[in-house]
Amino acid sequence: MAVTGAAGYLGRALCRRLAADPRVGRVLALDRQPPPALDGVAGRTLDVNDPGLAGALQGHDLLFHLAFALGSAFTDEE
Repeated sequence: MAVTGAAGYLGRALCRRLAADPRVGRVLALDRQPPPALDGVAGRTLDVNDPGLAGALQGHDLLFHLAFALGSAFTDEE
């Protein structure tokens, strides 16, 4: 399973719960900020707009998409 927005409050809590569930094989935490360091969770710093996202998700059968940006702080327009 993979979680985008994993560095946020909800993403971190979900990763922690998924990693603790014996039915879950592996958890990948993705975020544009460094993902949380949690036991049983592999972290990767990656923006959901990055073309490498498809490759990062290879082998994961479920994605929880919790990534979002507030305001215009994350736009490419300057």
